[in-house]
Amino acid sequence: MYYQFKIASLVLFCLFSGSCIAEKNFNITLIVPVGWDQNKVVFTYDNGEAKTEVPLSAFKGNKISISGIYFSKYASITAIYIDYPFLYEDVFFIQEKPATIVFYNSTPGRSIFKNHSLTNVVTFKNERNRLLKYDSVERSKLEYFERQNLSKVYEGDEYLGKEYRAVRRKKLEKDLEFIRQNSGEYYFFWYFKQNIAPYYMDDAEIVWDFFKSTFPDSLRHSMEGERIETLMKGRVNTTKNHPAPDFAVTDIFGNKIGLKDYRDKSYVLLVFWATTCVPCMKEMPDLKDIRRKYTKDNIEMIFMSNERDSTRFANVLADQEMTNWVNVYNDRELYFRYGYKNYIPQVYLIDKKGQIVYCRNEENDIDLKKLQAFLKRTFDY
Repeated sequence: MYYQFKIASLVLFCLFSGSCIAEKNFNITLIVPVGWDQNKVVFTYDNGEAKTEVPLSAFKGNKISISGIYFSKYASITAIYIDYPFLYEDVFFIQEKPATIVFYNSTPGRSIFKNHSLTNVVTFKNERNRLLKYDSVERSKLEYFERQNLSKVYEGDEYLGKEYRAVRRKKLEKDLEFIRQNSGEYYFFWYFKQNIAPYYMDDAEIVWDFFKSTFPDSLRHSMEGERIETLMKGRVNTTKNHPAPDFAVTDIFGNKIGLKDYRDKSYVLLVFWATTCVPCMKEMPDLKDIRRKYTKDNIEMIFMSNERDSTRFANVLADQEMTNWVNVYNDRELYFRYGYKNYIPQVYLIDKKGQIVYCRNEENDIDLKKLQAFLKRTFDY
């Protein structure tokens, strides 16, 4: 009787909260024209829990077959063709029925993926067009500004940086206005997850509050909703005087490491970086100097590398003698827990109680001088 009651309670909870997440199977075959340069083609799939890139080796002739499980209403397939300086991209949605996409050579002036035939594939074309029409003015202004000024923004022009944030904010507000009016439709929930939650760093509080107050429980308590919640918590809370998001990772030698391992023992310096990131590599001598000055009893240093090329990563570690700290390769979950911030390097100092006591972005500490001063005050006595 007790177990019957527990099962009945669980069923009711699932029905009314939408929190029970069932896994389903998908299978899709992608066929590209024989003449395409397959080195320029990238396919990824998102199963509601994580995004995975399909390796180039998966091509069998001009076909790729992908199968797996998914936890969302749809599994999404993103097709990317990189022909520098152009990048073409399109997204397709599938469910449990075996699916096929056949791409054909496109006519001039069209996106390379627009000419295709589909079997058991959804594109949400009408939904996309509705949003494009609704935010067309704000989108055009943002695209124009980026064409004219984005390079200067990246070079540090403060006036243009402020103007850029204002233009982006206008487009964000327009998109959120439209999504609020259509919050029960899956595509706009997906669009929020894909194009808003990961990117609006300066408006993280606005985006987080919108998510909590707008979408129905069936979406918020889905696997995708839980991933958004993890992302936004990491985005909003990874600042000074907040508890650091917990994590458990495996380093490049196969050792299991968790943040809790250092509780009441040592500080943790957590660095997000990449071998292709010029500022990251430029500051390595300063980070090596910190390692030389302070023992592991004082500070453990954990470096999480965001990479696509494992060979390059291994070569850089060896050439630069970057092995005197913990190295983690491409752990997407750790990156996600700290807000999946779309810029690196990121540097956090976490004290023995698990509190963030230094956040590089918050301190605007470009040359790490503030970090070095903090360490000196804390340990040089």
